[in-house]
Amino acid sequence: MTSSRDRIKHFLDSTAIQSDCTPKCRSKMHRKMCRDAIMNKSCSDEYVAAYLLYACQNFYKNCCNQGSTSSDKFQNGDNILHWICSSSSGWQSNLLAWILENFGSQDEILNARDVESGYTPLHKSILYGNLACSQVLLKHGAAINVKDFDGLTAIDLLIANTNTVFSDKSAQNFLYGCGENVSYNLGHSLPIRKSQFDVIDFPSSSCVKQISMSNYHTLFLTKNGSILACGHGACGRLGLGDENAQIVPKLIETVVLASNAELQTQTTTPSSKIQFSFVSASNNHSLAVSVDGDAYSWGDNSHRSLGHSANPNDKELRPRLIHFPKNFKNTCQFVGCAASNFASVLWSHNAIYTFGENLGHLGHSKQDGQFLHFPRKVIMSTIQSVEFVTMNNNVTAIVAAKGDVFVLQNFECKKIANRYI
Repeated sequence: MTSSRDRIKHFLDSTAIQSDCTPKCRSKMHRKMCRDAIMNKSCSDEYVAAYLLYACQNFYKNCCNQGSTSSDKFQNGDNILHWICSSSSGWQSNLLAWILENFGSQDEILNARDVESGYTPLHKSILYGNLACSQVLLKHGAAINVKDFDGLTAIDLLIANTNTVFSDKSAQNFLYGCGENVSYNLGHSLPIRKSQFDVIDFPSSSCVKQISMSNYHTLFLTKNGSILACGHGACGRLGLGDENAQIVPKLIETVVLASNAELQTQTTTPSSKIQFSFVSASNNHSLAVSVDGDAYSWGDNSHRSLGHSANPNDKELRPRLIHFPKNFKNTCQFVGCAASNFASVLWSHNAIYTFGENLGHLGHSKQDGQFLHFPRKVIMSTIQSVEFVTMNNNVTAIVAAKGDVFVLQNFECKKIANRYI
């Protein structure tokens, strides 16, 4: 299928464009003609691009105030990128991409602030709900840390009104990450630090609904129930079948349904046959829950946090099904999981199961031993229905149906008073 940018190029190549001005034109009238064309909702992207070239031979620099004197600049300080991002037409992102790819994307133009509000083109695109334009700007290096006159970045504008819903069916799916990348857990192709959000090498056809990150790896759960992983692969924490590092996100293709250590055999199935609904990553092991309510774990078992074996030397290189009694699923189907560096928790709306190193945060007594090798149900006399559970290395927090919050810590279960929340 021919893209809009290809159609623009083909249209311009087949059209004789002639303008009555010069390559150094600074005509204010020509600027106004260009602006009016961009804001015209009835014109296609090809015709607007052709008209810009027809209206002014120097339309890009002329409409970006490059080379103009202070008295000759636009009164409100905006440029051609502001205009495009403020348009409510459906093609604006294609025209924006064509201009940036063919006429340059200098920082002073990409991040120029208007006089009225201090808005950059990125601010404008978010303000008008043109998220496809936002993606194009970010792809070409637009800064997200530039603030307007109210001290708000473009991201601040995006989340300022939580009831606002932007819909752009033409926009592609992009994933962004920033920070340290020495462990390859950002998913960028180069292991260098990113001080600003940059696009992650992720399939644009996959839409991510959950991300879980540890110090050494990251799990990406897509809307279709697949899991992708990247990072350091030691001890099998990635679930890719080996212990190699994976720089960009890669699909977990196989899961283990059963394993016989003595015979060194495994019963496996393609992960495409299983739809996952929740993931959690800790430093050395990972957990996942399927839509059928089954739980899977993989990685290192030093703290007995996999739920398969009491042997601390065992490790799973692929997601492996955690087995429960035969009739277990009739009474409990897991909906979520959480992994800490020392333990794991699985939860449904009526039960919580914990296992791993017992540091007082698993909901079991000290007499139950230092390690819980297999999932064990937490007795919850005061909790009738569970909405969400999370854990760190010292505490497990439980959100009950009515909004009550309980914590498991120091071998006790305590309710947090509502006045502290």
